[in-house]
Amino acid sequence: MVKKEIVLKNKFYEYAMVVTEDGHLCQEYFLPLGYEQKPKNQNRLKGMYASEVVLAADFSGEYGCHIGNREYWYEASHSLIFQGYVQDGNTAIIKLYNPKLSLEVQLCYEVYEDSPAIVRYTKLVNHGERDIVLNQVSSFVLNHIPYYGYSEKMLLHTYKSAWAWEGEEQIQSFEALNLFSKFCRGGYVIENNSAFTTVKRFPYVVLEDPENKLFWGVQIENSGQWRLEIGSGDIQNPNWYYLQGGLPNYINSGWSKTLEAGECYVTPKASLTTGVNQIENIYNQMHEHQYKYLIHKSINDKELPVVYNDWQAMNGEVSEERILAQLEYLEKLGIDIYVTDAGWYVPPKCSWSEYVGCWNYDKTRFPNGLKTVAEAIRQHGMLPGIWCEIEVVGKHSKLWNDSEMLLMDHGKFIERSGRRFLNFGSQRTVQYANDTIDSLYHLGFRYIKIDFNADCAPGCDGADKNPVENLHQNRVAYSKWLDSIRKKYPDLIVEHCSSGGMKLDYDNLSRACLASITDQESYLYTASILFNVSRLIHPNQCGNWSNVVSDIDEKTAEFIMTNSMMGRLCISGIMSELSKDVLEVVKKGVGFYKKYRYMIDNPIVHYHTKPMKFKEKQNLKIMEYNDKLGREALLYISSTNFAGDQECKPVLQKYKIMDCYPNMSGIEQQGDTIKIHVSQAEPFGKILFLKRTE
Repeated sequence: MVKKEIVLKNKFYEYAMVVTEDGHLCQEYFLPLGYEQKPKNQNRLKGMYASEVVLAADFSGEYGCHIGNREYWYEASHSLIFQGYVQDGNTAIIKLYNPKLSLEVQLCYEVYEDSPAIVRYTKLVNHGERDIVLNQVSSFVLNHIPYYGYSEKMLLHTYKSAWAWEGEEQIQSFEALNLFSKFCRGGYVIENNSAFTTVKRFPYVVLEDPENKLFWGVQIENSGQWRLEIGSGDIQNPNWYYLQGGLPNYINSGWSKTLEAGECYVTPKASLTTGVNQIENIYNQMHEHQYKYLIHKSINDKELPVVYNDWQAMNGEVSEERILAQLEYLEKLGIDIYVTDAGWYVPPKCSWSEYVGCWNYDKTRFPNGLKTVAEAIRQHGMLPGIWCEIEVVGKHSKLWNDSEMLLMDHGKFIERSGRRFLNFGSQRTVQYANDTIDSLYHLGFRYIKIDFNADCAPGCDGADKNPVENLHQNRVAYSKWLDSIRKKYPDLIVEHCSSGGMKLDYDNLSRACLASITDQESYLYTASILFNVSRLIHPNQCGNWSNVVSDIDEKTAEFIMTNSMMGRLCISGIMSELSKDVLEVVKKGVGFYKKYRYMIDNPIVHYHTKPMKFKEKQNLKIMEYNDKLGREALLYISSTNFAGDQECKPVLQKYKIMDCYPNMSGIEQQGDTIKIHVSQAEPFGKILFLKRTE
């Protein structure tokens, strides 16, 4: 039955496929390298539906019965015949062909020797003389899981999100999802139909086979609408499941793409990894891939600078006078960057959101100009930064009625929350965006916080007949523009924000040095958000608030500082209003962070407590960052409502506590165990620096 076997592998994994005698390409397995038992799935491969790609075309041609949410069996993909296999650098390309459609499908796999993740995407080329309407095309498919046994005990890990409450893990059994191993055509779909890519769920899932302690993790790298689907196999060939994903499809989201004769189309990428024993191995493997191949640091961001942002302190009421009043305090605290947030372009007593797109400083707020303020920031030893919601305009912008530069839907402007949206397919828009960044750069700013606070989905007018695809192409054009800005200004730090953490996808994050992971303003919850989001987003990109509010005591300030010190330390608050004792707490925290921030750059992360559920009483949280050599670690302990005793055995062995912020109160080391005692149910936060003694 098997005519040819194709195995893609590196020192981390094996990804095996076979070409059958009748020319169909089928997936065999995706396993950690060295996994002893290879699956014997030949009987499963006899099914007519096993495939490496899901493709639907021309609104017809269903090959199997569609019941429920499953969109998997299509004649367009089943009819694909293997044509060849080529290697182009790190990319393996498998070519398939549908003779009826005259459609070439290229399955692309990027394999890097030093990355635990394989990157997967799909290219389609229309070799015919007529248009083809694509109704669905997957970026990836995983098939025939589980490889051993027919377990309905399989688990699906997904990651919920909401504004200011990002990253909560949800674990569901296949049985609970109505995904049964026999006589089942069930499907479970997670999809995002918003321009906010993580407004409900992260584009990241983990499949778990608990009986064999196997895991598969997937992240979709698209900054627009996306879809993930898990479903049961074939009724005639049962006992397996599949996972597919990428762009949305026509049936569920109205997406389609008219592929003209001779045209080529490329899907967004997805990164896939597999591991054994525990789920945190998946998180760490994806972190390693993110670090090496997705995150692109500015030359000014190599050491993870400490950021002061004035939003939670000033709420848009910024001015030259107010900024200058903070600089002496911030310099003494050791802050590296001062970021002026929204409001710098707005006349006094006006709404900051109505003036987005008016990217000239207000002369009443800044009588001596922004350049003077930027120079003053530099004179106090800090890098100047500024906020800009570049993709939108407000009603006071000169572009408010510009039909060429703004997105339209059915000939009308798309307007949400008092904003209209730029069309990055327009050269005038690109020039306007270039001019805006050029102006801020020449004023002296080397840090841009790019925000996005309104939803322009589901679609817009454009070159394609389908509005969802047109909006996707606008995202592609925006990404291309941002790439050009970062190439032009390699010293520019870009912070990505979207009402906090509403666009935490790795299309956006690959173009940013760091991200704001939440808009959460209560210091009681921000640690829990970092604890959860750090699973999905690399810790060195997790910008989190430590908002040091006025009228607090030193103990509360100590806890607030620990909230963001295991990611990117971002401080806010009116420093000139804080007591000397609280300022000393902040200074000590900044010093501790800067001393050990190298540990956050690319750690191995261990979670000693379960994922946090967002509720009023936040339980004890413990996580550990190890260096790659097993010599040093940071141990983070935090709670808001826990009282009692807890023990923790760090993964780092034969260690000694060498340092602690803010102090060792409630912490005791006994041999290889750290004993934690919290006397009262009140905020408790500690960060320990551990060092191996042998």
